[in-house]
This record gives sequence, structure tokens and C-alpha cells, in this order.
Amino acid sequence: MNSKKPKILVSIEKPSRLISQAIKEELESLAEILWLDQCANQSSRLKFIKSASILIGLKLHNEIKHEEWQSTRHMSLIQALSAGVDFVPFEKIPNDIPVASNRGAFALPMAEHGLALLLASAKSLREREIRMRLGYFDQWSPTRSLNGLSVGIVGFGGIGQAFAQLLKPFSCKIFAINRTGNISDFMVSGIGDLSSLGTILPKCDVIVLSISLNKSTVGIIGEKELKLMKKDAILINLARGDIINQEALYNHLKSNPNFQACLDAWWSEPFIHGRFETEYDFLSLENVLGSPHNSAQIPGINEYAARRGARNVAQYLRKEPVDFLVGNDERP
Repeated sequence: MNSKKPKILVSIEKPSRLISQAIKEELESLAEILWLDQCANQSSRLKFIKSASILIGLKLHNEIKHEEWQSTRHMSLIQALSAGVDFVPFEKIPNDIPVASNRGAFALPMAEHGLALLLASAKSLREREIRMRLGYFDQWSPTRSLNGLSVGIVGFGGIGQAFAQLLKPFSCKIFAINRTGNISDFMVSGIGDLSSLGTILPKCDVIVLSISLNKSTVGIIGEKELKLMKKDAILINLARGDIINQEALYNHLKSNPNFQACLDAWWSEPFIHGRFETEYDFLSLENVLGSPHNSAQIPGINEYAARRGARNVAQYLRKEPVDFLVGNDERP
């Protein structure tokens, strides 16, 4: 009976028991699940790849070998369990094979992390704690309040909207930027597309980057855009390092000590590039607060993301609409 079911190939390397269980619970009744990491040799890997019609993966750029991608050209759906797909090797995937992301799966913990970075910067928590360790008890120097600040959110999808929701108690003015320049289900003070950066950036005390990385968003924050921002603005990057021009940001931070950058996303990271490195010594600057792109990591989140992606595949198998399909304009 299983032979009549479609075959789904899961390429996750060493999936946890809970991730495997989540995928099985969502898909076992609809399809036969093949686990690529159980293959003993290259021959069995190719057999699995060629027999499956759907691929589910996390680190697709590493999980499927370069020479194996040509054997995936018959597939009818590729489901990424990551929210971002900038590292998916689209050049090896025919345009007629739909690719779905897991957009929004990590939105809430990432928004929480962004708020923590914002509060830590606005309240100078790191600097005050360091000075206390040195014996200086600075009780009276004022810090910044979030109340009533103007916040620009570049990328008003799941993460951006979750961040805006968390800011509601602070009565912040939200200026949103998305691909279309339109929004219908969230009250904001201003809305625009990427062409509106020049008018929105000067208004904002805080700028949050939560936009996906693709050919139209690489380097959208450069020297020109940084100069448009307020001298004491706080820039938070929850997206990808390459959204920002690295040299321009470093020079701006050096020249403007009251400007602050909170960086969770970096230009070279182990997950995508195999290593962490920067061309400039950002972490030596007092106006930089960094974190190791761990904004999404809370207990159970990876199991949740696996289940969410598997449910999207289940929708496809039931001939229901598939969510989060990557459009040609979104492909890197």
C-alpha cells in the first residue's frame, strides 16, 4: 500500500527525535517518508532522491550535494524549513519546480530578541553593568525611553508585524516598508515600498531590518541611507548581513558615536558560510551590540518549524493551496 503513496525525501542531517516525530505525524498518512541521512552510500542516496517527488530540507545548500541536484529536476515541490531562502541554490533548481519557504515560523522569538536588543541599547544596560563592575554606580545619568518613538520596520512580514505588536505598549509610531507598499490588517503611521526609504528613514528613531535577502535587497542600507538616519538612531538587523553595506556601516559607526547598531545577522556566518568573520572589527565598537544570529532559538522552535513546513507539504498533497511559495522576484 505504501508503494502507491508519493515519496517525500527529508534531507535534514541528523534530525532530532522530536523533529522526526513532527514530520511523521503530519505526513505519514499521506506519503512514504525517506530519510536521506539513513543512506549508507552514494548509490542509495541517488536512489532516494530519484524516487521522491517532494523534498523537505533545512540546510539545502549543504544537505544535497552539488552533483545530486540534477537528480531533483523531476520533483514537484521543494519545502525549505528555514524562513529565509537566500542560501537555497536556485541556480540548480528549474523555475517550474515550486519552492516554499517557512516564512514567519520564527517570527515571535525573533521579534522578542529584537525588542531585547532595542531595550538594552536604549537603556545602556551593557555599559552601565560594565561600569558597575569597575565600581562606578551611575544612578542618575538618563537613558532613552521607548515611549512615543518613531520606528521604521523594513520588511513588514511576520517578524516585522510581531515586532510592531510588541511595541504597542510603548505607543510607538510605526512606519512600515514592504514589497508592495500596501497593508490592510495593521494600523501604521506610514507605509511604503523600498523606494520610500529616503522619506521614511529620516523620521525614525529606530530602524528594524526584517526583510528577506534577494537580488533587490542586497545592500539597500548603504552610505546614503545611513546618512539619512538620525545621528542617534538605533539600527537593528534581524535579517541578513548583506542587507547592509559592511564598510559603510562601520565608517558610519566610527564617525557617529551616538548612532547605535544592534546586529543579530552578520555577513559571514557558520550556518551559511561555514565560519563567522567580519571585514571590520565591529565588536570593538562601543556603539555596537551583537548577538550570534540566535534570535530564533527558543525551546521547541525547531520542532515547531518542522511541523509547520510539513503541514504545508500536507496541504500540497491534499491539493490545497500551498503557503509561502517563493516568487521569481524573490529568488536571490
